[in-house]
Amino acid sequence: MVFHESWYGNMVYLGEQDGFPIYTFTSGKNIVMEAHVAPSPQYLKYIISGLKEVYPVTDEDIVKYLMTKPGIKGYYTIGELTHLLGDEV
Repeated sequence: MVFHESWYGNMVYLGEQDGFPIYTFTSGKNIVMEAHVAPSPQYLKYIISGLKEVYPVTDEDIVKYLMTKPGIKGYYTIGELTHLLGDEV
């Protein structure tokens, strides 16, 4: 279902859990063709917090993982990510 032409204009049904429908919002654009933009430090803190909540990972694992991702690699240093780990939400 497309709501309107925007970055998060597509709504995708993912299934159900405990009888409740699960949806996500995503882009219909070809992400390969889009320029990568670094996420803000505040947004990265939320990503880090979510990774720690869901996965049994160390801070080192998180830094290694994030450094491989477009939008992080080349935009953030290992030191900056390590600093954010200490400042997480």
